[in-house]
Amino acid sequence: MKTIGNLEVLEWCKHRGIINGPDRQMELASKPCEVVEVAIPERALDIIALALAITNSSVPVHTDFLFYMRDWGFWSEAFEQSGLRIIENIRAGLESKEPLLETPGHLLSSSEIIDITGLLIQPMLFQWDAYLIPTDAIYLIEISHECRIRIYCASSDTARHFCDELSNWGAASLVSSG
Repeated sequence: MKTIGNLEVLEWCKHRGIINGPDRQMELASKPCEVVEVAIPERALDIIALALAITNSSVPVHTDFLFYMRDWGFWSEAFEQSGLRIIENIRAGLESKEPLLETPGHLLSSSEIIDITGLLIQPMLFQWDAYLIPTDAIYLIEISHECRIRIYCASSDTARHFCDELSNWGAASLVSSG
């Protein structure tokens, strides 16, 4: 895992056709795109299981990812500090010791599946905003503090893949965006 700052995240996305909008929101440049939505469960064990299902649906197909913590700090200071400490512990083995605020991007390979899953769990559990994007950018997974996950897919086949893989979680295909 390597951490990168906001400017590097923007550059990484630009080279892959990801559009960066206001408030660091991201979207696929390919229009229209299919959208799959999953509600984030309330129970912690279910959140972990959903994160594993998403990781297992994504990692076998792709090799490298960007995990980007877009926004946090919505809740009480004690709540936020607990979540941030977990992120710090995931990042502890890195050479770079810069804080999350300075380096919210994480470049990971599929061999780091445990770290990918661990990072995915945090915004789901603490209700933060984050993205997981494979290097080929054929989809973009958006985790929202509004207790939902949206997967923006460049093709119907990719959307169908996620609907099938996440059907036990109530995955539903939404109207295409764009």
